[in-house]
Amino acid sequence: MPDLQEQIQRLLDPILGSLGLTLWDLELRKQGPQWLLRIYIDREMDGVTLGDCEAVSRDLGTILDVEDVIPHSYTLEVSSPGLDRSLNNEG
Repeated sequence: MPDLQEQIQRLLDPILGSLGLTLWDLELRKQGPQWLLRIYIDREMDGVTLGDCEAVSRDLGTILDVEDVIPHSYTLEVSSPGLDRSLNNEG
């Protein structure tokens, strides 16, 4: 699964960069019978807006569909890490 996550991150990085966002965490896991791709995004000074989440979801969803990176159906969720976030990103 790490290779698949790396492929997704390579596709995601330019989207986030163009919006002034950073990747906080990326999870791809099976949850019950379905797969879940969860992306946490952040912006250092201003925080993340609903519009940011919508833009990342729309753009990444389109690219993932075109590139056919994930070989099975999945649900894509994009959100901010929230105020009670743990330190997953060293970067």
